[in-house]
Parts: sequence; structure tokens; C-alpha cells
Amino acid sequence: MCKVFVLDTNKRQLDPIHPAQARQLLRNKKAAIFRRFPLTIILKESKPDAVVSPLRLKIDPGAKTTGFALINDSTKRQGAGGGERGETTPDSSPLLPAPLPLLQLDIKNQGDQASANYC
Repeated sequence: MCKVFVLDTNKRQLDPIHPAQARQLLRNKKAAIFRRFPLTIILKESKPDAVVSPLRLKIDPGAKTTGFALINDSTKRQGAGGGERGETTPDSSPLLPAPLPLLQLDIKNQGDQASANYC
């Protein structure tokens, strides 16, 4: 799932948002594009009291491509232990799958060249 990075007017990072919400902010002139890759918007009004959830960067070094993913761990998930999807815990509640990445980026390793596939 792709997300758009958000900065407030003081260039403080806020939680990433869905691309449709970012388009709406841009259309209503409440934000401007700060950077095109990765797409980052900057809000035209400050949000000093905004709470930012922690993100985790996961790197998957492969033979041909290196994958990067930002994971949001702030959502509480049941069944954090190992186990197969669909299994049940002793209290008979099903285990949930791992959290989905907010941003996924694959970089192809081709000698001196590197090309990125952005989600």
C-alpha cells in the first residue's frame, strides 16, 4: 500500500496519508508538493499538536533487488508470536497477519546503475 509523506510548515514529519487524501489537500490549496520522489507534500498551516506514530524501516537485501519497506507498528495486533495465518491462540482468537508496509521501494542492482521502482 502506497502512502504520501507529509510535512507541516515547520518541516516536521507527520504521519503518511493515502494518495487520495493528498490529492484532495493539493486540490484545495491546503498543501504543496515538497518533493516528487518519494512524493512528499508540505502543509500550508502548522500542526504543532499532531501526534506522530513511530515507523520502522525494513530492508530486504536480495540478489538482484534491494527492497525497502516502512512499517507502522502503532496498531495493536493480537498474536504477535510465531504461527501460521489462520491458526488460533489458546483463547480461540485467530492470529492476524503481519502489518502491511506503508511504502515499498525496490532498487535493482545492475552494476554501476541503480533504478528504483516506487510503489
